[in-house]
Amino acid sequence: MSGEIVSDHAKLRLMQRTQSVDVSVAAVWENAVPCEVDYHSYDEARVSPEHGVVLLKQNGQIVTCLNDTHNVTIDGSSLDSYLEYAINEDDQ
Repeated sequence: MSGEIVSDHAKLRLMQRTQSVDVSVAAVWENAVPCEVDYHSYDEARVSPEHGVVLLKQNGQIVTCLNDTHNVTIDGSSLDSYLEYAINEDDQ
């Protein structure tokens, strides 16, 4: 690991998934909701309702960005945050 909190792979995948070069992986991570993701190896995962992506962190580094949220489970305490944002996005 290079000591960076975000891998180049994660940066590229987020850019591809969001179709934007102006989106920061670290900012998406900070605003995303903790979750569990089936069929993937990771230490921590977060789902972003704003961008419709899942970020996976391993060994202290965000290593990838997934665009498939079908295998995501959100804990009850985080579900309120996710739904609040998702509902507000639909209203805009």
